[in-house]
Amino acid sequence: MSIVRHTEFNQFYKDFYHFLNEDKLLESSITYLRDDSIWKKSHKKRSLINSFALAYEHFLFKGKFDLFFDENSKSHLNHICFNATEFSFGLAFRFQNTGLFGNSPINKSIPNGLKELEQLKKEVQIADAVASSSCFPFGFEPMIFPDDYFEDHKNRDYKALSC
Repeated sequence: MSIVRHTEFNQFYKDFYHFLNEDKLLESSITYLRDDSIWKKSHKKRSLINSFALAYEHFLFKGKFDLFFDENSKSHLNHICFNATEFSFGLAFRFQNTGLFGNSPINKSIPNGLKELEQLKKEVQIADAVASSSCFPFGFEPMIFPDDYFEDHKNRDYKALSC
């Protein structure tokens, strides 16, 4: 089942209800966490929240944020926002297609302005944004931005963000 597609509400409800009744998310996340082969080929650090992000991607949210910037998309959503919290100072961090993506300190720290972030924000996996909104102290460790979000750590735009 993939939520990121055009689906009538009644069908979405049936599919999602069935998925929740199957209760595969926790079991799959724990399986991913234990599987050395997954982490050897992944850019993400091994953590419970990253294993949930992989399960979200597998079962629910396939695709990248560029879906919400595509003018030809069949999506009825004009604005999408997943809220998270930056743990160092408790600042809001927003994954959104309109307005400020990230937060003010990240946007101010980018050497060439917002150009790098404008390119990279479209590459964020939707599942990672959803997982980020699930992080909370004593429950899930934080996901590390930008390391856990972008596979190509040699990319010029990634390097500008990771300074």
